[in-house]
Amino acid sequence: MHNSRDATKMNKGNSAYLELKNALINCEFKPGLQLRVESLAEHFRASVTPIREALIRLHAEGFIVTQAGRGFFIKPMTHVELAARYKFACQILHSSILEHVATFSVEDVEATMSEFTSPLSEGQNPAWKVSCREEALMLGVAAMSNNVLIAEAISSFNEHTRYFRLTDFDMHNNRVDVAAYLQFLSGALASHNHEDAIVILRREFDLKLARMARVIRECNARALEDLPSCPTVAIGTANGLMPRGRHVVTGDTSQSRHLAHDLSAIAR
Repeated sequence: MHNSRDATKMNKGNSAYLELKNALINCEFKPGLQLRVESLAEHFRASVTPIREALIRLHAEGFIVTQAGRGFFIKPMTHVELAARYKFACQILHSSILEHVATFSVEDVEATMSEFTSPLSEGQNPAWKVSCREEALMLGVAAMSNNVLIAEAISSFNEHTRYFRLTDFDMHNNRVDVAAYLQFLSGALASHNHEDAIVILRREFDLKLARMARVIRECNARALEDLPSCPTVAIGTANGLMPRGRHVVTGDTSQSRHLAHDLSAIAR
């Protein structure tokens, strides 16, 4: 009996963690909103313990912040943090390409891509597929290192930059340019040409850094003004995206939008 109750608590805590994380990845909360443990527990029909544990996990992963004696809060996207993430990712991807390009596998990237795109219907925004391919390729480059910490770092990078990249597509209509970059990078990697691969990677990262301040302002404005969000993409893991059947989100963001709306109403 106790084991059954414990399992139920664990499932509710994990469900809360996944739903909150999905909403955070897609900037569906207003920056500065307080995440009240009691309100979340009521929303998820769970006790406060698994909810608090979910918030602690999200804080450890860098999705929310804490204020001493006040609790957990939604943080705005900032240029300093996102630029640091891009520069760090560029450095470790550079190292992986330089040292392990001979082990690059197009087949592994395509297999990861199938996990990204299989839940998506034909009517989805085409920016999704480009974003998915970009994440799959980054994970493929990280996998060359055969280092689990590098894979986890790139998975975290993908999660923290996903909304930024989708908003960038939306603002600048540069989906075709990014798709071309991915094709060129894949070609250089497949031919084991580390010099060209590094040049192509750094050029694209530099372009994103040049547009970053403007895109971040738009990301935060959309979160503050309840503007239509970019399409939701499934939550990532160290090995790619969640396996099929585990909280893979398609274009319907209503569940997490309802959560964001409920919490915003409570906070007023």
